[in-house]
Amino acid sequence: NNGNINVQPGGRNVTYTAIGIKADGNVVAMVSHGQSYPISCGYTQYEVAQMMKARGCIEALLLDGSGSSTYVSRHEGESDVTIRNSPSDGQERMTSSSIMIISTDASDGVFDHAVITPNDLVYTPGSRICFEAIGADKSGSPAALPSGVHWSLADASFGTIDSNSGVFVSGTKTG
Repeated sequence: NNGNINVQPGGRNVTYTAIGIKADGNVVAMVSHGQSYPISCGYTQYEVAQMMKARGCIEALLLDGSGSSTYVSRHEGESDVTIRNSPSDGQERMTSSSIMIISTDASDGVFDHAVITPNDLVYTPGSRICFEAIGADKSGSPAALPSGVHWSLADASFGTIDSNSGVFVSGTKTG
């Protein structure tokens, strides 16, 4: 409230949803990943308040927690929506209320950028990862990749990548 955290440290670590407003009027929404070891151990209400403040929110509201706190969205470059977090109950609950955030950017199907996956893994030396790319337009909707696209590394000291298949083999360098 007014840029101050008004909840005490401690409490249970679970999935939480929060929404806040920054001084410039921009809105910040977040849903934590939940209890999905080793990826996440959830958050306390205090930790959620710290995150909202760190993102510049001067006002924030904690909405819900545990299994009823579920984040569903469309991945960039895809048409279908999917659950993006791991609700603390381990599954999606029946929903009685929702907040929908809808982009006003119109889909035009014209390539704007590539979405590369996986993008959230740690690669140990000698790891073999098959990267994939899909195209997205300016709204994040699907768009065809341009012809002639190939894979390359900005720094070959991290390993090798097959220019056609996207198969990356990590070298011994850390970074």
